[in-house]
Amino acid sequence: MRKLLAAAVALAALVPLSSAVPQPAGGNKIDFGTSGSGCCNAMQAVQQLNLGANKQAPLTGATITIPASGPRNWLIVPSGTIATLTITLPQCAAVGTTGSGWTYALAPTIAADGTEFLITFTQTVTALTLNAAGSSSMSAGVATAGAAGTGHLYHCHGADTTWYQF
Repeated sequence: MRKLLAAAVALAALVPLSSAVPQPAGGNKIDFGTSGSGCCNAMQAVQQLNLGANKQAPLTGATITIPASGPRNWLIVPSGTIATLTITLPQCAAVGTTGSGWTYALAPTIAADGTEFLITFTQTVTALTLNAAGSSSMSAGVATAGAAGTGHLYHCHGADTTWYQF
């Protein structure tokens, strides 16, 4: 048993630490995936994992601005039917890559490709206006009202920087 243990210790001494512990290329960067497949940088990881809920009780004429790094679920709970409400989604953007193959981080105010927000209404919103911040746009056919007890899912399609309603 002692000979076996001595052989294992001698073998371990021959294996360099750098080959036993994977090291990220380029120093202190963390690789969450490769370009074009899944979540690729720390900002996207935070955006995709922030699944909390935000509860808002707007009055008629209010504007709700949804931050990119905020919760993914939004509960709209006015005290009764409201005539108008404006909701602004964050800028939607594709993730680019640098020459090294690393993706660059998006600003906390910009939603990454694939980000989704669920907006649920407990009361009727007669006239709903949905906007997209920055150079993004909303697809045709997005909701123009919010019925009590319904929800709408919005998906950031980074390739054309457009929010689509599912």
